Amino acid sequence: MKIKILGVDNIRRKKLENTVKKSLKKLSLVADIQIVSVLDDILKYDVAGIPALLVDEVIICQKCVPNDVKILNWLKEIVEKNDKDSIKVALTV
Repeated sequence: MKIKILGVDNIRRKKLENTVKKSLKKLSLVADIQIVSVLDDILKYDVAGIPALLVDEVIICQKCVPNDVKILNWLKEIVEKNDKDSIKVALTV
């Protein structure tokens, strides 16, 4: 799982980063987390505002810092979906 957190170095971006890390820890997940804080690099993504959270290049949220429960549930859903997709691939091979 690759996670990108887009945002300038401020309290909202740091809060989103900390919430994501806590959620990953609660789920016992390991992810490659990349912080994108340079404005020119942020503009390469199709987001309406920052901070923004992307998982595997899919925008999960933008212009907000969701609470712990929302992020935890989003990550659970992504893992479950990825597991189901992996099973489908394995069955078709």
